[in-house]
Amino acid sequence: MSFSYIELVKHSFTDLWREPKKLIKPVLLMIGGFILMMLIMGITFAAVSQTGSMGLVGGLAAFLGGLGIALVVMEIFVYWQRWILLGDSGVPSIKLSAKFLVIAFLFGLGAGVLFAIPATILTFLGLHPLVMALVLGIPIGYVMLRFAPGFTAISIGDPFSLRESWDMTQGHALRMFGASILMAIPFLIIGAVLGMFEGGSETGSPGIISSLIQFALSIVQILVNAGFWAHIYRELKNTPHA
Repeated sequence: MSFSYIELVKHSFTDLWREPKKLIKPVLLMIGGFILMMLIMGITFAAVSQTGSMGLVGGLAAFLGGLGIALVVMEIFVYWQRWILLGDSGVPSIKLSAKFLVIAFLFGLGAGVLFAIPATILTFLGLHPLVMALVLGIPIGYVMLRFAPGFTAISIGDPFSLRESWDMTQGHALRMFGASILMAIPFLIIGAVLGMFEGGSETGSPGIISSLIQFALSIVQILVNAGFWAHIYRELKNTPHA
């Protein structure tokens, strides 16, 4: 192996302050997504207040809101990966983001159907939920890791190929898993600290400062994850594989 996964994790974080002005678009997109979410919540609440149930209007609003938030996250993801791999941050990528979202949805739907049968069987057998989570979670996680670089290909306009992604990641799954855990540790620590402060407050609900920190943290987490997989894609693409 010609590269270090620890270095890739480090680069995923240092990218954040390499060119601070590149953070403007993700921040604006997240603010737009937050405003959209507030509008959707308002419409849903109004529908429930008038009819006593969510109804068609509220359900449709919730669906469109979720779709809008997902598209915002995908747009940020694609934007950041294009900047890291192509330096192409100024080019609109909404079509690539939509393609990313559609393929990710279809992939998730297929994986869900694939694992629904064993999940049903294990539930019928009365297996303990923790054991069932391990039995199904490990293979699902393994498959997701093996196919993850294929989604980065979508971000930069490369042909999407599950087969190529599977071949590229041969022998790398365990290291990718370890690096993913390492990357998540700072966010887990910050989340735990915020939870302690919120739990110790009089109302038990997040204050303005805590909410702003969580908002900023969500942006950082999206960008770090996007950068992590972008760096992995570049290194694996340049690494000979069978």
